[in-house]
This record gives sequence, C-alpha cells and structure tokens, in this order.
Amino acid sequence: MKVYAEFGIAMYNAQCLEREFAISLARVYYIGPNRITWAQFLNFLDSNYKKTLGKLIFEMRKTTSIPSDMESRLMEALKKRNWLVHGYFWDRAGHFLTAEGRELMINELQDTANFFTQIGEELTAVNRAWATARGVTEEMRREALEDLIKSAGA
Repeated sequence: MKVYAEFGIAMYNAQCLEREFAISLARVYYIGPNRITWAQFLNFLDSNYKKTLGKLIFEMRKTTSIPSDMESRLMEALKKRNWLVHGYFWDRAGHFLTAEGRELMINELQDTANFFTQIGEELTAVNRAWATARGVTEEMRREALEDLIKSAGA
C-alpha cells in the first residue's frame, strides 16, 4: 500500500538525519587536527549511533553555534521523528479507513520526508563550517572520502 511506502521513505529520511548528526560528531575527530585512529573513529561512531536524535542535537549544540532558525527547525524535526516512530498510525487510524484519508496521509508523509531532506541539507552546510573551524580542510575531506572508499573495497 502506498501509505506504507511513503511512511518508509519518511522514516528513512529521518534516520538519514540522525546518521548525519552521528557521523558529523565523529568525523571532525577523525579528519581534524587532533586526528584519531580509524578504530577510535569507529568506536566513537558506534557510540553515536546508539544515541537518540535529541541527544545528538544536544551534543552538537555543545560544540557549535546552531542558527536560531535552524534550531527551531531541528526541534520540529525531532518532534516529527518521534511522532512518526511512536504515534503516527495510531493518530491517523481514522484517515486510514478511507481513500481520501489515505491520500491525505500520503501527502503528509511526502511533506514530512521532504522536510527531513531539507533539514539534512542545511545540517550538511553547518557541519562543513563546523569542521572547517576545527581545522578540517577540503583536502582532508577528500582524503578521508578516498580512505572510506578504499576501506569499502570499491
């Protein structure tokens, strides 16, 4: 059913946002001036993957200045993510019973997925500035990407 597919896409985009935070918080230490080993990076990454989106946002706040307009959008993203995970289908049970209601759900889920994508793109820009301020150069980024590709065997 299309509702389930759109829900899956929205959740995928929410998880991408969570991973963006987790990776960003670890990456700056892997490719920054106080470089850690690959094993330390993976341990740090694994630790971040166990944190909730709210905890990751809190960690990012401690290390960088997040623009106030983005801060409110991050809180909205957290609220939407938690709602999808914990209450979406319950809250939309009545909608699910009619074709019109399911169409509303599909549109709502598409908008939610797009919202998460947009926030992720904004976060990427903040992360780049954050890492640059900590000494991460474009060359370091390129080398880290090359290392990642090599380690994947691609």
